[in-house]
Amino acid sequence: MLIGTTAFANRVGAPTYEPPSGDMLKILDGNTLTGKYNVTTRIYSPLERTLIESGYIARLLAKYGIFDQYDSFLKTIYCESNFVHEGVFGSAGEYGLCQFKLKTFNYYCQGDWTDPYDQLECMASMWSRGLQSHWTCYK
Repeated sequence: MLIGTTAFANRVGAPTYEPPSGDMLKILDGNTLTGKYNVTTRIYSPLERTLIESGYIARLLAKYGIFDQYDSFLKTIYCESNFVHEGVFGSAGEYGLCQFKLKTFNYYCQGDWTDPYDQLECMASMWSRGLQSHWTCYK
């Protein structure tokens, strides 16, 4: 599965996306629903663009009752993988967007360890149970 394709387009609730027309985009740093944000410009991946612009992550965190952790959630993903999923491995066998170890993912979650949407769902579920310490980048 490649970033920038519609490989995950048939997934229920997952946004479809196309490769961006340019590699620069203004993004909102912070809580966009309350208007507390700073506009910055930086390069980012098509998957990241899709997840943020579609509101997918915001809806996911709201589903788990942890929308107030939106900023920390995004900052942790930026730190762990820079929003790149495919081919991102940690030094201890972590993989993907949320840098899960297979054993941790299988213990706490269901789904496909290699699917970025399953990783986000798992991460949100774990955070809702107070398990943020599983990510070294969590602060």
